[in-house]
Amino acid sequence: MASDTHSFFGKLGLAVRILLAVKDLVIILIRGLPLAIRRRIPLRFFFASSVGRTLLGSFSPNQIQYLTTPTLEVYETWVKKLRAKLIQQTPQGPLNLLNLDIENLGGTGASVMWIGDRKEASKIVLFFHGGGYIAPPLPGHFTWCWEAYVNASLGAKAHVAVAVLQYTLSPRAQYPDQLHQASSALNHLLQSGVNPRDLIFGGDSAGGNLTVQLLYHILHPHPNIPPVKLVQPVAGIFLVSPWLSNRTDTAGAQYRKYSENSVT
Repeated sequence: MASDTHSFFGKLGLAVRILLAVKDLVIILIRGLPLAIRRRIPLRFFFASSVGRTLLGSFSPNQIQYLTTPTLEVYETWVKKLRAKLIQQTPQGPLNLLNLDIENLGGTGASVMWIGDRKEASKIVLFFHGGGYIAPPLPGHFTWCWEAYVNASLGAKAHVAVAVLQYTLSPRAQYPDQLHQASSALNHLLQSGVNPRDLIFGGDSAGGNLTVQLLYHILHPHPNIPPVKLVQPVAGIFLVSPWLSNRTDTAGAQYRKYSENSVT
């Protein structure tokens, strides 16, 4: 239970796990650093991914959620910081594209966090963040959506807005809860008038896994989840380092396990 983390013994156990995690991180860095250098992986990203791998591998889901910031708070803080940065730019950045805009998906426990002006956008991206279904998004997820889709579309004919799904983390939610929430988000966009041809969806790691689940649900509806009825195909999907298998014993996984610290 999440409340166990807040108890005395829960906090004591967490303190022990933190000490052990430091040891695990040092081992990962020592073993992976030579290979990362040979493969010219930027050391800053190698270290960041090593920390992420240690976090997911060393702590329970409840401990991870105790140590991290909830999804909506990450979004709100990110928006406020970027707005402050844009205000200081000369000329001033596109503040009209960056506001706190959250739509609740009624009855699902999920919501959509908007980046960009959804009312003016002609193209929509539905984004699912990674984190093994147990960790909230990083600020970098929102920066990715801003830079790759919204900011990149400035000056183009088509303006883009990104709908980032805030889904319920495990263990509070179990399969197919997140699929239900992703399906609800897609249906919400379609019912609000978004043309499938103007929509792509996808995500990284566990978000890539959720993308594949949603794609399969579109083709073969889950009996306990409302179907997604497309009058025409969506513009596309994207998968970034998707979590597609639970196997870690393959030759490729063993070779990369200390240099490519994938965070599902």
